[in-house]
Amino acid sequence: MVQELKPERPAKLILGLTGGIGTGKTTVAHMLEELGAYVLHADEIAHEVYLKDGPLYGRVRGLFRGVDVENEKGIDRRKVASIVFRDAALRRKLEEIIHPYVRQRMLDDLADAEESVAVLDVPLLFETGFDKFCDRTLVVSASDKAADERLSEKGFSQAEIDARRKAQLPLDEKIKRADIVIANTGSLKETRDKVAKVWKDLRPVLKGGH
Repeated sequence: MVQELKPERPAKLILGLTGGIGTGKTTVAHMLEELGAYVLHADEIAHEVYLKDGPLYGRVRGLFRGVDVENEKGIDRRKVASIVFRDAALRRKLEEIIHPYVRQRMLDDLADAEESVAVLDVPLLFETGFDKFCDRTLVVSASDKAADERLSEKGFSQAEIDARRKAQLPLDEKIKRADIVIANTGSLKETRDKVAKVWKDLRPVLKGGH
């Protein structure tokens, strides 16, 4: 059923949004926000733990004793990524600190949202089991070539891209698990039209339940 997190608020349809690295899920999230969805970005919440005044700064910094991973604001995420994507055990320890915090923050914020459709933008939606909190799941897909081009424009090396992709569930598997798939393979307008159709299709689900 469509989840109702607080009796005094209208029922919400919770849409879990994910995709492969560089497929354009953040773009799709912004489009859904423009259409009226309440959007929560897991990455933005996760960034808080790297700040000097962040709630988990000490625990995260403690994983990298003797290693220069700091910048003027706190912990440099790119430096951390260059380490943990080469060390699966260390990455799991970091995720064990960050994921529960992000999950609780998202659920707390979600409970206070007044919009009828909420989108949880979570890169590791299936990997972390966060999909169980969602009424529908949406995967944004693109070819590796297109994704690589987008990421290289953002300054990622091919080695960084490959390491991050390897750490995620394969895109094909995410597509199999998803209720909805948007292929971000054309122009921005084409993607926007696909998002608009998904939004339109969600309205009867919200009104009538599953």
